[in-house]
Amino acid sequence: MTGGTLRWLTVGLLSTAGAGMISLTSMTGSAIAFADAPTPPGEPPFPNENVSWVELMGGSGTPIPQEGFNGAYMADVFTRFIQPNFPSVNFDSPCPSAPCDVNGLFTPEGLYPLTGIKDLTLDVSVDRGVDILTTQILNDLADPNKVPDGGTLGVFGYSQSSVISSLVMHELADKGVDPSQVNFVLIGDPMNPNGGILERFAGFTDMNGQMFNDPQLVLPSLGLTFYGATPDDLYPTTIYTLEYDGYADFPKYPLNFLADLNALLGLGFGNPSVHGSYPILSDEQLASAVLLPTDGTTSTTYYMIPSELPLITALGTFGVPQPFLDLIEPDLKILVDLGYGGDQLDPDNLLAGGFANVPTPFGLFPDVDPTQLFNDLVTGAQQGFAAFQEDLTNPAAWMPTVDFDLSDVLSAEPLATPSVTDIANAISAAFADAYAVFLPLGDISNALSTSVPAYDLALFTEALQNGDFIDAIGLPIAANTAIYTVATGFSFFIIQNALDNIMEDLAPLGF
Repeated sequence: MTGGTLRWLTVGLLSTAGAGMISLTSMTGSAIAFADAPTPPGEPPFPNENVSWVELMGGSGTPIPQEGFNGAYMADVFTRFIQPNFPSVNFDSPCPSAPCDVNGLFTPEGLYPLTGIKDLTLDVSVDRGVDILTTQILNDLADPNKVPDGGTLGVFGYSQSSVISSLVMHELADKGVDPSQVNFVLIGDPMNPNGGILERFAGFTDMNGQMFNDPQLVLPSLGLTFYGATPDDLYPTTIYTLEYDGYADFPKYPLNFLADLNALLGLGFGNPSVHGSYPILSDEQLASAVLLPTDGTTSTTYYMIPSELPLITALGTFGVPQPFLDLIEPDLKILVDLGYGGDQLDPDNLLAGGFANVPTPFGLFPDVDPTQLFNDLVTGAQQGFAAFQEDLTNPAAWMPTVDFDLSDVLSAEPLATPSVTDIANAISAAFADAYAVFLPLGDISNALSTSVPAYDLALFTEALQNGDFIDAIGLPIAANTAIYTVATGFSFFIIQNALDNIMEDLAPLGF
C-alpha cells in the first residue's frame, strides 16, 4: 500500500478513537489475572557460518525479488538480515549477473484483493509458493555446487513468503530433511506465534489463560485461511518483527479498538507502512532490536524492533501539529499497549504479552492493575504536557508540512488534444475500474455475513462447553471488533485504489 491508500480510512476511523479511549479505560477495571509467567531465555545463538547458499523471496505483490523496491530489495535485505545471520554468503550486486550465493526465487505472492482485484487469493498463492519452495530446497540440497556435504541452505522470507516458509517447514520435516540442512530467516511473519494475525484467529485464549487451537477463522469468499503459527522447533529460524506491524504484531486483546486501529495503520498506512519498512531500516533501528523471551526448548530466535505508533504517524500526516502529537503520545501508547497486555518492549516486563514462541490466539481482557494503569496515565500525561510546553518555544513545530510547489503547476506542459480513440479508451478503462470494485466488496460482505457469524457461533459454543459464559459472550465481540476494523480498512483501500486508477485512466483527458 502507498501513503494515500488508507487516507479515507484514517479520517473515518480516527473520528471514533476518542470513544475507544473512554471505553478502554473502563474495560480494564474488570480484567482477570492470567497464569504466572516464567523467566526469559538466555543468550541468542551465533550466526550460522555453515550456510553456503540462500533462497530469497519477496512479499505480497513482489513475486520477483529482483524487482522489489525499484531493484534494491535483494541488496537491502541481504545487508540487514541475511549477512548478519549467514556471514559466509556472498552477494555482489547486481545479482545474479555478478557472482553471488543468493538466488531471488519467484513465488506468486498474490493477496486478493489488496494486490489486485484479479490477482490470486492468499490460499492459492501460498499453496503454489509452498510447492515452488519445497521443490527448490530439495533441488538445492541435492546440488553440491550450492550446498556441499555437511553444508546448510539458507531461506529468507518476508510477509507472505514467511507464511510459505512456515508451511514448508512441515513439508521438509515430513520428507526427513535434517534440521542441520536448512536455516530460515523471516521478517514481518503473519504466522509469528505470538502476534501474527494468522495465528491470533486460529483459536482463542480463555479467561484463565488456557489456549485453544480451535475454532480456526476461514474466509472462503476471500480465499483466506488463518493458518496458525510458524513452528518453533523444526528448523533453526530467526524471526524479526517490527512493533505495531499489523500483520506480524496484531493485538492479543482485539476488544481494544485503539490497538486494532493502530495495527491496521501499521500494515497499510504510510510510504512505506510499518510492515513495508523492513528492507529500509536504519542501522540504529536494527541495533535497537530486543531479544524476546521464549519458553522451553526451541530452535527459533525472536527479535522485536521498536517502532513509533502508526496512529501518531497518521495524525501527523493529516496536519496535526507536533505539540499536540507530543501531548497525547505517551498516554496513547499506554492505551494501545493494553491490547498486547502491556508494553512489549519494557525491559522490566518483557513477558507482559507472553512468550514469543508459544502460539498465542486472541483473548478477551488483559491482566491489568487499575491503580497502576491510573498512575501510568498520570505519568504519561505529565510527560506529554512537558513535551507540549517545550514545543511551544519552537514555532516551527506548529507549522504543518505541505509538499506543494507552485512552480510545478506553472511550468506544467499543456495536455495534447485527445483523439476520439483516446477518449473512448479512457472512458472504457475508467468504467472497468469502477465496476471491478464491486467484486471484492461483495466478497468482503459475503465473508462478514456468512463465515464470520459461523466463526462467532463456534467461539460461543466452544467457550460455553468449557463453562465460561463471559468468554462465550465476549470472545465473539472481541473478534468482531478486529475483523470489522480490518475489513473496513481493506474496503476503503479497495475504493481508494479504484478512484486512483480511474483518475489515472482519465488523466489524458485533462481530469
